[in-house]
Parts: sequence; C-alpha cells; structure tokens
Amino acid sequence: MSRGHLTQLGPHAIPFEDFEHVDANPFFAANATIVPELERFMDALRKSGDSCGARVTAIAQPRSSSAAARHTARVPAPSVTR
Repeated sequence: MSRGHLTQLGPHAIPFEDFEHVDANPFFAANATIVPELERFMDALRKSGDSCGARVTAIAQPRSSSAAARHTARVPAPSVTR
C-alpha cells in the first residue's frame, strides 16, 4: 500500500492531522484547517505570475510487512524568466 500528502507549499508548512483529509481538498493536504490559507497563497501567486516549490511525503508499505518506508521529496519551483 502507498499513500502520500502535501507537507509544505512554498513557505507554508502543513502539519499532519489525518489521512482522511487528503482526498477532500485540491492540495492533497492531510490538514483541512490550513486549506483556506493555501488557497489564498496560490491565488496571490497566480495573480503575481510567480511560482513556488513544494514538499510531499510518500509512504510505501510492503504488503508482506508492517514496516513502512517514508520518503519526503522537495519539488523545486520552476525557474521563471522575465
């Protein structure tokens, strides 16, 4: 089994609450209370024509073992030429 969630969007760290929130918002954040803040941040980025990086956490668990492997990846912001 594998699953993941957004853990940071630009400077906004996203504290983990529960995986039940991940499929309930467009950011795949495991924290429902921070979604309005992320929406405002993204709206401001779109308006300015800017971009940001993000961090996601992916968890893979082999079917034959209860030991889970956790991997966090940083996704750099694309370079913007003006």
